[in-house]
Amino acid sequence: EALRAGEAVIIGTSTRNVWLFDGAWSAPVGVGNVICKVAEAPIVAMRLPMPRHTDYWLTLRVDPAETADPNFQPEVTLFVNRQQIARLRLTREAGRVGSYRVRVPRELTREISRLELVASRLVRAGESGVHYSALPPDTAVAFRLWYVRLEPG
Repeated sequence: EALRAGEAVIIGTSTRNVWLFDGAWSAPVGVGNVICKVAEAPIVAMRLPMPRHTDYWLTLRVDPAETADPNFQPEVTLFVNRQQIARLRLTREAGRVGSYRVRVPRELTREISRLELVASRLVRAGESGVHYSALPPDTAVAFRLWYVRLEPG
């Protein structure tokens, strides 16, 4: 309803949104208000409502796996309905979550669109920093997602 009214929405990673996530995502992990899902495969996806035939601004709040060599962190390529819209070089800063804003052209939108996130590489959770410690150490991980914000625009 909010998107139809031209308002922005935030899609979180809580269990109430489980039907929006497709592929090898972890169960929600985190503490307090900081709940994330971790990509455990090179390709994961989400179903996103885009009911208005308009451009959208898509904001991802996402952190890469914390590799020992920052140049080895996964990059993520975004596809909407099988069309590439961006390639993100994920960065990390102590105490901050990465924020990436991308325009989705109206020609690519559908009532329910498919956002695919394709990571350039996976690393072991045990080598990925404290934010991945809730997962078994041998779990392959690419990044953790906090939320997606959609804004008609």
